[in-house]
Amino acid sequence: PAALPVVAAAFDRLGAAAGPILGGCLEALGEMGAHAEGLACRAQLSATLSAAVRALGPEQVLAVLPLRLEEGIDAEIEAKARLGDADDDDRMDDDADERVLNGELDADGGNVAGAAGARLWLVPLLRQALLGARLSYFGEELLPAARRLGARAAKAKAAGRAFEAQRCAAAESALWSLLPAFCRWPEDAAEAFPSLAPSLGSALSARADLRGPLTEALRRLIKQARAAARSDEDDEDGKSDDDDDENDDDDGLFDEETEAKRVAETAAILEDRPDSFTADVAAAQTAAVAKFSRNFLPILFNLFVAAPPERRGELSATVGAFAQITDSATLGGFFRTVLRKLVKVTSDAEDAADALKEGGETRSARRCTFMDLSLAMVPGLDSAARDLVFKAAKPATTERDAAVQKRAYKLFAALMRPQKVGGDKNMVSWLASNRDAAEETLVAGSGVCAPAARRYRLRCVAAILPALMEREQAAEETRDKNTNATDPARTMRSDSSFAALLGELIVATKETNARTRVQAFKLLVDIPRAMERRVGRAGGGRIAGGAGGGGGMLSAWLPGGGGGGGPGRRRGFPLE
Repeated sequence: PAALPVVAAAFDRLGAAAGPILGGCLEALGEMGAHAEGLACRAQLSATLSAAVRALGPEQVLAVLPLRLEEGIDAEIEAKARLGDADDDDRMDDDADERVLNGELDADGGNVAGAAGARLWLVPLLRQALLGARLSYFGEELLPAARRLGARAAKAKAAGRAFEAQRCAAAESALWSLLPAFCRWPEDAAEAFPSLAPSLGSALSARADLRGPLTEALRRLIKQARAAARSDEDDEDGKSDDDDDENDDDDGLFDEETEAKRVAETAAILEDRPDSFTADVAAAQTAAVAKFSRNFLPILFNLFVAAPPERRGELSATVGAFAQITDSATLGGFFRTVLRKLVKVTSDAEDAADALKEGGETRSARRCTFMDLSLAMVPGLDSAARDLVFKAAKPATTERDAAVQKRAYKLFAALMRPQKVGGDKNMVSWLASNRDAAEETLVAGSGVCAPAARRYRLRCVAAILPALMEREQAAEETRDKNTNATDPARTMRSDSSFAALLGELIVATKETNARTRVQAFKLLVDIPRAMERRVGRAGGGRIAGGAGGGGGMLSAWLPGGGGGGGPGRRRGFPLE
């Protein structure tokens, strides 16, 4: 109908003032929603109800259209009893999901309880449209209802009442699924989260079926607050300032793709940020969640270790989010606990009587588990803890176990990526102060890298090559000054770590793994560009190799053929 877009526009324009004016329209929309299965305008109806939720918020909408879950389930049970199939377990078939949202359907596609049925159909609309709601409303109204429904579902299941158990469990799950939506730019998270946190922690520990929405909600609270704070800091500082360019950390220049993904992710997070979510609100929200890091992190660690590898993604992401807002001392304590277990697993014999058994069925699986857990915490670790990560990962770079070696290089690559730690605006670079140790480790592992670990090793190689290239250039300039131009030693290619690692990068363009090949080619292009920017900021001219930009810069360091370069430079073949 033409009226629905008009009503949606009215809600959008009137905002919160639409309540007294369009209350009757909202009731009519609720009646239509209860019978939306048979309507041709179902999409328009959903859009109009979403507009009402955005304008009025969940409290006003649910005051007019209460979910009525417990009463609705009672009505559905009575209606099914009248139809004589209240205990028909055969109805739990492939169409069960549709009946979960709409109540058990009658022959006409409506709820068997009619107008008295539960309004579970409203939950997906709330989940999609909620923005800037009060998180305390979830804790005060929806969480108690979810608890009652969960307890009722357990009792009904124990008593053999299958339909009632299924409907109560579905209603409980639907209410919990609203938690991430209430965490989308909430207006009162700083005040509401402390009272809500114990319930979230208990549910996270005890309910595997609720871990999805719980971890999503926690990550959203952290990520949105941090993204808003970063955005406001950038606006105040001005990213085009010359001082910012001078302070950029060169070690991160090679990884443009990762930086582009981070920028795109931040932009997507901030896309629907309301004006009311200011930097002060973001700071208060971050502080409120960070206070409970010492409570949530042990829970997440235990769940991570106990979960199968394919189910650890959301847990790892949540640990990483908390790591970025937890103070270094607290996070360092947790990290050292994980590190001790990693050391214990590494030193244990496969059949040792006192071997640590958590984290996997085999010694290799257990090592991978604790290395993955350490990797999730790296973004928040201080310099001392990062040194410990390096000491733990270094021996594993020469392991024959491909899975262990792959994770060692993942840890190594994470260490080389500059990070902001402890709220400091400046980037902290572990590589800048550990370049020699990193170089030694990479050179030592050059001949034993497993194919599965190659892609992550290349990231490490690319991170250190610009610095090695500068060192080679400085050494050659010194030789140019102190050696006769006709001396053959001047043109001999030294057996340097730079040449070895660069050669490895070139050889990787022939790898059988397509992703490794693509990354090798990309790095061969990105490294010269990064070096050009680096020298350009320093006011220098051309880079070592002297032949201008692109692949020509590297070609001067490659053996054989007609690469560029000035008199006395090493010759090579062009990459382009």
